[in-house]
Amino acid sequence: MAADVRVDSGEYAAERRIAEELRRRGVEVEVAPLPVGDYYFPDSEDEPGVIVERKTTLDLVHSIEKGRLMTQLARLKESGRRIVLLLEGSFREVEKLTNFPLRSLTAALRSIAVNWGVPVVGPLRRSMVVDFLENLAKSLRNRKKREFALRPSPPREWSLERKALYVIEGFPGIGPAKAREVLRRFGSIKHFVNASLPDLLKIRGLGEKVAREIHELVNTNFRRSGRIV
Repeated sequence: MAADVRVDSGEYAAERRIAEELRRRGVEVEVAPLPVGDYYFPDSEDEPGVIVERKTTLDLVHSIEKGRLMTQLARLKESGRRIVLLLEGSFREVEKLTNFPLRSLTAALRSIAVNWGVPVVGPLRRSMVVDFLENLAKSLRNRKKREFALRPSPPREWSLERKALYVIEGFPGIGPAKAREVLRRFGSIKHFVNASLPDLLKIRGLGEKVAREIHELVNTNFRRSGRIV
């Protein structure tokens, strides 16, 4: 049986108690190097899973101070999977152990959630971190059994532009920022999916590998290829 969660080997070495507690609670855990994030929850062969980046509140402050946070978020979003930033600890620790202004931390959390579109959970104490990871693993396990769609339909009250961005964000390697770049460049979903490979390569920051993947995805005739099950 496939694991419910893959734990990055570096995260396991640093905080193995989390993985061992998940195992004790009946969660199937696999330890392996992950390209990004600390925990990966696969959903199904057809849908991307969920990546959880766990940080203590002090880790978050250090990432902001060292200028690493934006780079980390960019790499996480490039994965094309759903991302959750899971905070462990408390803001009291930040006040007590650092000189970092809480107003600046609030602004950073706003940017993560609103500008980057990454949900922030916490800060939680350690036992609740394990509770959250267990709940996520088991909810996705049950979702697989029921064959529910992973990506819900956008709310009806959204504007056409927001719905278009939502659709574009569903393509590999396209996050919120790139979706806006795509819509600005091509003007519509139709023009985007009909774009040639050279036109896709002009999208700032997309990269040749992702551009080719999108072009192949849009232009493959699955009925002829026999890939539809």
